[in-house]
Amino acid sequence: MNKALTSTIVKQFSFGSNKANIFLLLIISCLVFFLNLQGWDLWNPDEPRYAQIAREMRDTGEWVLPHLNSEVYPDKPPLFFWLIAFFSFFTGGVTEISARFPSALSSVGCILLTYLLGKRLFNARAGLLAGLVLLTNVGFFWLGRRANIDMTLTFFVTLALTFFFLGLQEEDKPRGFYLAPFLFMGLGVLAKGPVGFFLPFLTFLSYLVVTKNLRHLKKLEILWGMGLFAGIILAWLVPACVRGGEVYTNQILFTQNINRFVNAWCHQRPFYYYFYTFPEGFNPWALLLPGAFLWGFSKSQKDLRPNFYFPFCWFAVVFVFFSLSTSKRELYLLPLYPAAAVLIGGFLSHAFSQYRQTVFPAYLLAYPFYFMGGAFIAGGVAFCFLPFFETPISGTIPFFPHILFMALVFIGGGSWIFFNTRKRQLFVSFLTVTFVMLVSFLWSIEAVLPRINLLKSARPMSQRIIHHLPEGKKFLTYGVKVAPFNFYTGINHIKKIPTVEKLIEHLNSHSPGPVLLQEKTFKRLQGQSLIPMGIHPLEKAKIGHRTFLLLSKNQKKEEKRETKG
Repeated sequence: MNKALTSTIVKQFSFGSNKANIFLLLIISCLVFFLNLQGWDLWNPDEPRYAQIAREMRDTGEWVLPHLNSEVYPDKPPLFFWLIAFFSFFTGGVTEISARFPSALSSVGCILLTYLLGKRLFNARAGLLAGLVLLTNVGFFWLGRRANIDMTLTFFVTLALTFFFLGLQEEDKPRGFYLAPFLFMGLGVLAKGPVGFFLPFLTFLSYLVVTKNLRHLKKLEILWGMGLFAGIILAWLVPACVRGGEVYTNQILFTQNINRFVNAWCHQRPFYYYFYTFPEGFNPWALLLPGAFLWGFSKSQKDLRPNFYFPFCWFAVVFVFFSLSTSKRELYLLPLYPAAAVLIGGFLSHAFSQYRQTVFPAYLLAYPFYFMGGAFIAGGVAFCFLPFFETPISGTIPFFPHILFMALVFIGGGSWIFFNTRKRQLFVSFLTVTFVMLVSFLWSIEAVLPRINLLKSARPMSQRIIHHLPEGKKFLTYGVKVAPFNFYTGINHIKKIPTVEKLIEHLNSHSPGPVLLQEKTFKRLQGQSLIPMGIHPLEKAKIGHRTFLLLSKNQKKEEKRETKG
């Protein structure tokens, strides 16, 4: 491929038409996020829990206080559950589609907003490249197809920041325009608590400080905006606290927010946790972020630096905010993914337009693309050997044509990246990475995730539990998170045994109902000689990395023993 042809491709890819850019991103993103949305069951830890809460909302008609297993659920506000319940009216009930639809829809919205921000901050090509980067990283793809709150939160954070920035750029906006960010921050809080306010507001405040533009605060209509924000929150929070009482109020206001941030009781991680988990989630494009930072702070970008500061402040605020929290999960950083994509989009746009005039962008891009190409080739070779190793998915995916096809895609794509990077056709290398990632996503959607469903789903075990339940009886659980079994047995209230003493008492009763517990718990109690005679597992199933047993008493053996006695 010669220089003239490459220049032609770069120009064509810029798409002078704004509609063409949007149409391209819309078509590809809808394909990635909506295709086969029901192709596998809801998986732990979050999906069945949130779907079950929405189902109980529909079943009970209680829309103010979320319930799980017929008990008040104080961990999260209700907006995400409302959305699942809303879409369930179109699917005939809470299903995999209705549970995942809010995340998929939010993903598409985030991609379009990322394009708009990239276009306004830099140019149309930067926006398009940013949209493709956001679309083709592993973490965004995975969470965009899961029934998790974080993608919906990310959408509202991105919306709020978009309106903040547009208001800053255009002086003649009406007063109502400046209220929009507060509306979306309010919805963000209803989705996942105070982070829906703090992330966008701290980002914009830090941006005004960095750019020495604090006078703009006067135009934000903060008094009216905070009134609107408070009205949205209090319209739900006041009746919820009245109904839930003191315990619920303390949980939703303090325990699940302040205490979780300052002194977490779960997901405790060191402060540097995100320094290695974020690159994994933003793979493969995280390799380009150091170059984007260096480019943004370089002397050549002095005139555009205020625009660079906006996504940079966004990225920094979210990263620092969650690094300071004692509770950390990889998905918490999702709200900074659009910012990272915009930073890389601006960097790539400049680099591709200057790839023959300056060594600086080419130097920063060459090594990351070499690394991506090598990783693809190594991944393709690993695919070829996958059938010969004992792994959780061995045998679930046929070697031919599925694995062989993807091996060829990865090896061929990696080789093509090497060839074009060596020729300094870096734009072609970018397109190749994008193509390989899209193919791997579509392959996962159609061939991989549905086939490993049996390793992750609680549905088969739930069906076997129902089969073993005597007429009019229910099963009990000990030390088990019940949401997946609520959802797939259709039972809205599963009794939980609170202590070992109560468990042993139940198992020693004359006719104990079946009990679901983890295998490791059963072995521990068995080793302590606490399991009564005649109690044995009726069913055994591995769900994810946990193995569950359904225990019951062998009634026939007990009857024979009593007869002999």
